[in-house]
Amino acid sequence: MESVVEQKHQISVAASLRQATQDLHRELDNHSLVKALLQPSVCNESYRLLLQGFQRAYQILEPALIATELSFEHVPTPPYIPRLPALATELHHHSFTPPDVGIVAPMTMNAYWGTRYVLDGSCHGAAILLPRFRKQLNLSKITAFNYWQQLADLHAHWPMIIERLQQRGNSPCDIAEMSFAAQNTFKHFIKALITEHAA
Repeated sequence: MESVVEQKHQISVAASLRQATQDLHRELDNHSLVKALLQPSVCNESYRLLLQGFQRAYQILEPALIATELSFEHVPTPPYIPRLPALATELHHHSFTPPDVGIVAPMTMNAYWGTRYVLDGSCHGAAILLPRFRKQLNLSKITAFNYWQQLADLHAHWPMIIERLQQRGNSPCDIAEMSFAAQNTFKHFIKALITEHAA
């Protein structure tokens, strides 16, 4: 049986990351493009702009995640599943060129898991949003909702992500580095949506 100290440690890793990112999470949720998708009526244009903003953020984050995994002696469990291909097909780009990871510096292990805390945590709402989007948006192409379907499918990985975070959070320095990476991940998405909205 786990000791009280061990239980508190396990809780503190996820709780620390959640606390470190809650203001940025709220800022992202309050962005006009995100709020527009939570209204009773969703328009195709807002949906498209949101996905294009997400694509901008992933174009920065994914090459570093992939480069980091390539630098590992063993592939992490669960491995990161790229979102850019699904976004590209949903946005009806006829060709998708994988990002060049050869010129991207790998992250530290703690930064990698801090980033994944945010990206894999975003899968939580997909199962709820996907039926709404299918009902309200007039998108008939076969690639419609690829991104949200992928997130909904990846939600099953979340318990393993939490387990890996707990394994990494062996010291206040580890948690601080993961928290910093998680905060930067939210900032990338916020900046990408601001850029997309202003374009």
